[in-house]
Amino acid sequence: MKKSASMKSHFSHFEEEKIVEARRPETVRERKKAAVEGDDDVELDAKVNDFINKFKHQLKSQRMDSIIKYKEMVNRGGEK
Repeated sequence: MKKSASMKSHFSHFEEEKIVEARRPETVRERKKAAVEGDDDVELDAKVNDFINKFKHQLKSQRMDSIIKYKEMVNRGGEK
């Protein structure tokens, strides 16, 4: 027998948290191993920072293009 949407528990998300809790100890062990291998972290941090900076630059460039196009559109509308 299937439960209708109104009959489903409003607390079903707690079941998902139990699954996450069950996996957490292994995750913690993996992080401890990664902390020992700290040299890789420096290289990864540099790559992440480069990615973030490029992304910010792209957003700024897109924003400027959008502003320029908007101003051109407004100026065309006033020329009539």
